[in-house]
Amino acid sequence: MRLFTLFILIALTGCGLNRKDSKGLKQGRWVLYYDEQQKQCMWKGRYKNGEQTGKWTYYTPTGKKYLTEKYMQERIWTTYYDSLQRKQLQGYANYIETEDTAYYRWEGNWYHFDNLGQVDKISFYKMGKFAWFVPVPKSKSNRK
Repeated sequence: MRLFTLFILIALTGCGLNRKDSKGLKQGRWVLYYDEQQKQCMWKGRYKNGEQTGKWTYYTPTGKKYLTEKYMQERIWTTYYDSLQRKQLQGYANYIETEDTAYYRWEGNWYHFDNLGQVDKISFYKMGKFAWFVPVPKSKSNRK
C-alpha cells in the first residue's frame, strides 16, 4: 500500500525534466534535444544541486551515442565511441572550474581500443597534457 501511495504521489507531482529548485539550481533528470520536436536527443543526464552526477550520455545529430560520462566524486569516467558505436577510448577526466574559466582535462591512463574491442594502446596524461603511450601486445588468441 505504501509503495502504491508513493507511486501516486510521484505521478501527481510529476518527475519532470529540466527542473530547477527554488535557488535556481538544476535538479534531477535533464535532456537536451537538437530539434524543437524533441525527437533527436543531444544529451541526457542528472543534476544534483546544480552539479552533474551519475551517468551522462551524448549523441550525434543522427542519434548515435558518441560519449558517455560517469561522474564519480572529483573524477569523470569517460568513454568515447566510434561511428559504429564501438568503444574507442576510455579513461578519467577532471572538470575544474575557476572564476573565469572551466577546464575539462584528461588524467592518468587512457585506453585505446581496436575494432575487436581489445585494448591496443595506453596513453598517459598529466594535468591534461599527453605524457607518453605504451603499445599493448596482442594475445595469441587475438592475432590473425
